[in-house]
Amino acid sequence: MGRGWTLLCVALAGCGASTETDATPSGTDVSVDLLGTWHTCSSRLTFTSDGSWSFTDDKRGCGATGTWSGSGDHVDLASSAAGCDSAPTAASSVQVVRTKTSLALVYTSGEIAAFAADTSPRTRYRLTGEGGTPSIGGASILSLVGAADAYQSACYWSEDGACGGLLSCNGSVEQWTLSGAALVGKLGCGGECPCAAIFQGEEQEPGHLKGTFQGADCNMTFSGTFDATEQPQP
Repeated sequence: MGRGWTLLCVALAGCGASTETDATPSGTDVSVDLLGTWHTCSSRLTFTSDGSWSFTDDKRGCGATGTWSGSGDHVDLASSAAGCDSAPTAASSVQVVRTKTSLALVYTSGEIAAFAADTSPRTRYRLTGEGGTPSIGGASILSLVGAADAYQSACYWSEDGACGGLLSCNGSVEQWTLSGAALVGKLGCGGECPCAAIFQGEEQEPGHLKGTFQGADCNMTFSGTFDATEQPQP
């Protein structure tokens, strides 16, 4: 299976239908509503009351820190230790949009950085397996943030930080649902060689899934077996 696939990660918080309990507040006070830790499937962003922020991206293996200040629903962000392209961009007058389950930073350029609240359900698996055509090995991390019927952020990436994992280098998780003990999963990726894979399996015991997968990219079809073991949250 090709190792050069590019990322198509569902990273915007609030994907799927919104609910009354997730309605945007009539007013946002950044001095309160910004504080805490916020998540995507592969990263964590923390704002503290002393005016600092920190960011970690597990998929890319990088991090960043900085400072923040603001009032009302706008904040100024500065970087003190860069080196992580996925970290929040340093800018002034960034609008903060806060709901009960998400945080969005809306830049004047139109860029949006969206995160799920720390209280959102989060599940992470270590995915291993093998296949005959082509030969498949290694391990990938599969991470889900949000309710099972409407993930706010869901993705996978190679555990080694390169492309040595099961399936592609990285991509999106479109579905990963347990109904009783039965698992149905759908993974995909974009770029010059789009791909898709379907997983079917069972829960062997709490936190351990096992089954088969099949899929295709622009060059070939493939199939194999997998094990998914739930991992502690970072």
